[in-house]
Amino acid sequence: MPAVYKISHPDHSESYIGSTINLKNRIYTHRSMSKISNNKLYSFIKKTDDFNNFIFEILFEINCSKLELLKLEKKFIEILKPELNSNSPYLTKEESKEKSNNYKKEKKYCDSCNCKVSNRHFARHTKSKKHSQNLY
Repeated sequence: MPAVYKISHPDHSESYIGSTINLKNRIYTHRSMSKISNNKLYSFIKKTDDFNNFIFEILFEINCSKLELLKLEKKFIEILKPELNSNSPYLTKEESKEKSNNYKKEKKYCDSCNCKVSNRHFARHTKSKKHSQNLY
């Protein structure tokens, strides 16, 4: 069921507000992304503690479209002012395009094998033969 959720840690005041159509899948995504990404939320997860100590709280459940869900998420962000949200869920087309282009251009090094990989292909790289061969 579509939901707006909050991620927090019992020992810290910082929080994150998000929305999703499938909460179980979204939690899995947050868990896997916290190992490879460096946005505010994932950096906080890495720095703070084990992922299992974070609290996922459903703020609002409603059967609605993704657009309506994003509007609700934006309202919760405006009200609660979570520290770990990188930006508003609403971007103009130009901002969205620019953000997407910058993301595609960014490169990072795989910590395990030291290959230079674009962010968008990093998850695929860690499962590749090249990655496995460079480990040994």
